[in-house]
Amino acid sequence: REHAWFSSFCKPRAPLSAEEQSARAASLRHRANMSFYGKAVWVMMAQQLSGEALQKEREVFLSVAATGTGKAAELAEALAMNLEEAEAIVRKFDLDRSGYLQFNEWMAASMSLADVEAVAQP
Repeated sequence: REHAWFSSFCKPRAPLSAEEQSARAASLRHRANMSFYGKAVWVMMAQQLSGEALQKEREVFLSVAATGTGKAAELAEALAMNLEEAEAIVRKFDLDRSGYLQFNEWMAASMSLADVEAVAQP
């Protein structure tokens, strides 16, 4: 019998809407060309998310990354990108050189600035 935590983590997710796909792909393309330090700042901001904003990012990540990792092939399929572009983005944003985007790297690469600003509001 599977533990409840695993079944909630591994349940199938709904695909992203076309609007969400487009917004996430645009963020990935833009932020992939930032400097290492710029990307590191985004990772630090992403680590500040909590509550609903963090849950939203988790759901989006799991709908894109079926295996729980941001592999290039998964990103390409979920965000309607070609594989070469997705591989280049993963290489550019894979700060720890694991070969894929971990959750915090994914958040930093694709989250909405509005989510960060909402957390920063007192």
